[in-house]
Amino acid sequence: MAAIALFLSLFPVTQAATADNIVFGYSVDGSPVSSFSNGVIGFCGSVYQFLSSREKGHTLTLRPLNVDERFEVFATKYLKGKAGIQCGPSSFTYARQQALISPDGTFKGEFTDVFFMTSTKLLIRKDKVAALYANAALGTVKIGILPPPPGKSAASPVTSATIKGLFPHAEFVSLTDKADAVARLEAGMIDAYASDAILLADMQRHNLQKGLERYTLNLP
Repeated sequence: MAAIALFLSLFPVTQAATADNIVFGYSVDGSPVSSFSNGVIGFCGSVYQFLSSREKGHTLTLRPLNVDERFEVFATKYLKGKAGIQCGPSSFTYARQQALISPDGTFKGEFTDVFFMTSTKLLIRKDKVAALYANAALGTVKIGILPPPPGKSAASPVTSATIKGLFPHAEFVSLTDKADAVARLEAGMIDAYASDAILLADMQRHNLQKGLERYTLNLP
């Protein structure tokens, strides 16, 4: 299960609420939790609208984020001493929490309470499900995954580590983003894509041609 939470960086919540400028980082590739279409939409869009309407005395600056621009990268690359909020389908893990503990006591960031639980699944072609559990006896299954960002193991995607452990006989293909996954699935270059169940269900319905007919969500 993936526990999804907001990530608040560089300032405690009480200080961030009074900062002049808060950077609001949102995932561009996390529909229905977070994406962009004439503005931030999904859950993160609702959070942004709420903060914009309720909080006074500061401005919110939107910052689109890719999967490798989260957590410490978000803080060091975009904040540089400012207050910031990272919103998107990011899993709250013990390793990520420990990475925020600074030896000198400097505040690096914190997660909010978990607001959603989702499981890791595969969006897989229906004709490849049997091969997935046949330990390569029916052919190798190619699974698309998002690679970890360089240098920060604590920020590595939880999904890819889970899937690799469950299906070591599969061939894993590194992808850049969801659009890359859609293109490769449609072209037959990969057989499955690993991600959070809520994101895959949205992708199956809205991004793939005949998604409900050709693909299924498989619970590892």
